[in-house]
Amino acid sequence: MPDSLVDAVSVEVDIETYLYSVGEVFRAFRDQDSACISYGVLSAGRRWFVKHSDHPQGLASLERAYNLNTAVRHEAMPRLQAGSKRLTVSRWCTIGCPENFCLREVSIQPSNCEPT
Repeated sequence: MPDSLVDAVSVEVDIETYLYSVGEVFRAFRDQDSACISYGVLSAGRRWFVKHSDHPQGLASLERAYNLNTAVRHEAMPRLQAGSKRLTVSRWCTIGCPENFCLREVSIQPSNCEPT
């Protein structure tokens, strides 16, 4: 089992079992239109944003995000640190939204994100 989420390319167990084995899950976003579940995870001394799905709609969403992230480089867009067909891992960014939901558009600045 890897000791950091950036080593995650293939997860062979339940995603939450895996996440708890590599760190502390401090946030979970379960009810998403994308059919993905997202997590905030503290692992290897850093906070990470992990997005996962086993649902066809969610898998398509993850593929689009992965493709966009590999094709577009912009300082305001957090870089994927790891990715596969079922999950993506990027730096955790704090954007000042309410507890579990953002009702407004926000601009993610590099200073809002965990260092790489």
